[in-house]
Amino acid sequence: MNITYLFGAGASAKACPILSGQGETMIALAQMFLDPEITQPEFKILTSADPGEVIMHDMWRFGLNAKQYGTIDTYAKKLYLSDDYEHELDRLKLSISVFFTIWESMNNDYPIKSKFKNIDPRYISLLASVLEKTSNRVPKIKDNIRFVTWNYDLQFERAFKSFCMNHFTWNDVSKYLKFRVDTSQNINLDICHLNGYNGYYFATPKSDKQIKEIDTIDRELQDKDLPAILKELGFIVESQRRDQISFSDHINYAWESNKLSQTTRNIALDIFNKTDTLIIIGYSFPPFNKEIDQQLFKKLYGRKTRIFYQDPNASKDYISTLVTGLDTEIHCITDKLDQFMLPYDF
Repeated sequence: MNITYLFGAGASAKACPILSGQGETMIALAQMFLDPEITQPEFKILTSADPGEVIMHDMWRFGLNAKQYGTIDTYAKKLYLSDDYEHELDRLKLSISVFFTIWESMNNDYPIKSKFKNIDPRYISLLASVLEKTSNRVPKIKDNIRFVTWNYDLQFERAFKSFCMNHFTWNDVSKYLKFRVDTSQNINLDICHLNGYNGYYFATPKSDKQIKEIDTIDRELQDKDLPAILKELGFIVESQRRDQISFSDHINYAWESNKLSQTTRNIALDIFNKTDTLIIIGYSFPPFNKEIDQQLFKKLYGRKTRIFYQDPNASKDYISTLVTGLDTEIHCITDKLDQFMLPYDF
């Protein structure tokens, strides 16, 4: 029996702000660092200030736009539809990537993080059940279980790292838990980030050498303070201005297509094509993801698939149009949300 998990924003709600809360948190986080005079209603784009101020000023103004449009993704769609979207959308993607990198790296002494966990404990509980021991002492996900997520965060990866030996680096994690996309070949990912993943960028090659994927921050050092994180990230402002780095492929949306996103979608489609049990966690099926969701669910046709939908607002109405004509049984789970659901016959 092949089991696939489909994660939405609610799957990380105990560790990361989600939906409308993301914009509000971006504003609050930026205001912790910026001089109050900088965060005035005018939407002036800082270009010559301290790199940390530029990063946080962008985060502040995009947070305001996220509040105005309801979610940051909706504002991103507005930029995509605008004539002058490209430069501004690139800055938005950088801000989103940086926001999650800062959020998952900074310590919990800040009041803004006091209600959140470093890692959503539900991921840890789930991995405790689906990981198995190997001869090389590195845990692996059972062969019949795969994950697809619409989230930028690395909560799943952080939970996996917590089960590894203490000396394991993030490069080690990405070696044994396949979440980083190698666009040169169609590898089998353990977890597919349909919207991309935070903190990584492509460095523009100075020659004909292959484009290299690089992490923005030393993730081995956890619980950092905000000024230290911003100092470490300061290089990205000038590097992006000079077109030396790009975050655009690593933060992407359902209405876009690039090599990284298309590779991820192809792997996700293959995963759905082999799915016997689909478990949907914390996903509200937003309209602008509908085309990709339809492509995924079409891969269930011809299979007798069970669907478990775990969310406080879970309803068959959300997925009714996606499963029309499918030989499925659908179970909605709106309580007992402290653990991610596992099938009884797992």
